[in-house]
Amino acid sequence: MKSLSKYTTSLQASDKKAIVTYITAGIDGWIDAVHCVIENGADVVEIGLPFSDPVMDGPVISRASSIALSNGAKTLDLLAQIEDESFAKPIAVMTYANVLYSHGFEEILTPLTSAGVSGLIIPDLTFEASESFREILRGTDISLVQLIASTTSDLRRDGIIENSEGFLYCVAIKGITGQDVELTHKYTEFIPPIKAKSSLPVYCGVGIRTPDDAKKLASLSDGVIIGTTLVEKLLNDKKPIEEITRYIQELRQAVDESGSNS
Repeated sequence: MKSLSKYTTSLQASDKKAIVTYITAGIDGWIDAVHCVIENGADVVEIGLPFSDPVMDGPVISRASSIALSNGAKTLDLLAQIEDESFAKPIAVMTYANVLYSHGFEEILTPLTSAGVSGLIIPDLTFEASESFREILRGTDISLVQLIASTTSDLRRDGIIENSEGFLYCVAIKGITGQDVELTHKYTEFIPPIKAKSSLPVYCGVGIRTPDDAKKLASLSDGVIIGTTLVEKLLNDKKPIEEITRYIQELRQAVDESGSNS
């Protein structure tokens, strides 16, 4: 079992609901923000490598990617910055398939490994196309995290559950990140059956903005993934680290109040 899977399953075994936070690399203050979320309760940090066509992301994260690219952010330079830091919690990278293909997937494994990356999330990579990626990653400690949604067919769902590593990324709503959606039963009823089948923790992301959202989704799963609000604070707030600190502490309290994993 790879280190990220060991870590997330240990959290699950100890009945701790996880918080995974997303930060776009290459925008002002992003490294300080990664340290901040870790210090204030995040269990895993997902670092987004900027891409010109981030199809899963809404306006806020798309804007952050555009700003980072305009600032001259480059994939290998960002990975080198991650390597230069010492982060107290596991780091996963979220990026798009073309970013990896442009460098050569096998070739980019070296800087990913050197940066200490333990998870890889590629939202535009279909499950069928992921087989070759999984094979290349087999001899590494990098987990390929799979995404699953309410629209996933039963057959594909079982394959995704069986082949995911690190954790299972459950897309809580239909659409892109950052949407304001009331997380009613019709959006969430598909989550418990997935959790019942998965041997790995199931973390819910997309559409979670408030501590109440996080508490509701954490009660149905093993943890939550939060991104848009954090990136929004980095882009817009005058004192973003102070605001991020307050926000993560509120999320941590809400998620801890959501109940055990049993």
